Amino acid sequence: MIAIRATVVDKTPGQVWIKTTEGCMSCQSGCGLAEVGRFLAQRRSTIALPCDQAINIGDKITIVVAEPALLRAGLFAYLMPATLMILGAALVTLAGGGDGSAIIGAMAGLTFGFIFIRLVNRYQAQLPITPSVQIPSSTSGDFSS
Repeated sequence: MIAIRATVVDKTPGQVWIKTTEGCMSCQSGCGLAEVGRFLAQRRSTIALPCDQAINIGDKITIVVAEPALLRAGLFAYLMPATLMILGAALVTLAGGGDGSAIIGAMAGLTFGFIFIRLVNRYQAQLPITPSVQIPSSTSGDFSS
């Protein structure tokens, strides 16, 4: 599980608006990604999540994301356009095209891959999600629950 610290910035019935305060807490080693996350922290926007727990504005919470779900999303987002790019170049080459045609086929496949990912993201945005929101047991900032 990957846990992300967040602060509740707004609340509506059945939904909370959060702003992440740091990157993931899965390793505590201060990797390069954590440093990039701290650098980009001022650019983070608020995110709405469904929540039926008793949470108040200003509460520190932990959002838990399952690692397999995150891995699948990453592989899909990065590998699909690359695979379609290679497939586009291969199909044009097999059809008898030259190097220039293969480049055009590769760019067409890459473009189609990006469009496909965007369409899938729009579809998935309409699906109901059930994130796991955890409230720390103490208010001292301890996120070990």
